[in-house]
Amino acid sequence: MPHHIVFSFDCVSPWSYIGYHVLQRYKTKWPIDIEWQPASLAYVMKYANNQPPVAPNPVSINMPSKFPFHTFPVMGVLRAIKDMYPTKLHEMIDKCFHEIWHLGHHELDRERLASILQVSFSTEETARLLDVAFSKQTKQLLAHEAKVLVDEGAFGFPWIVATRDFDRKSTAACVHA
Repeated sequence: MPHHIVFSFDCVSPWSYIGYHVLQRYKTKWPIDIEWQPASLAYVMKYANNQPPVAPNPVSINMPSKFPFHTFPVMGVLRAIKDMYPTKLHEMIDKCFHEIWHLGHHELDRERLASILQVSFSTEETARLLDVAFSKQTKQLLAHEAKVLVDEGAFGFPWIVATRDFDRKSTAACVHA
């Protein structure tokens, strides 16, 4: 049985983006099973009484023109996909990170999200995902899950919980510079 990693992230975090790609690179080399957990950094920061830095630490990646930016729409979509179409979650995380960190689209509104989703989902599935993503229930779910993360020690993103296979011992860390 492989080691288990829960990777909680928000697309606004450059460190989540970097951590995501590092785990992608090594998941074929390491005996790990990764659970991707789309979450709200805004709620984690609020519940942890944490303040963002005045300026993010320098990162050698293409920063979006507006930073930080609002991610409830994109994180709502990814959270809905996790529940409704879990086999497509990894693909859609890739696409959303690409939109933000490669193409520089910092605000993924309903229209842009629809264009991203329609590559992998039918028109009906896209409409249903967007309705769920923009619902009050999904916002409440993101808030609840952020509160649980903070109760477990999270204060920023990415929040990584690794559980060893051989003894099931877990350790958690917020990974950023």
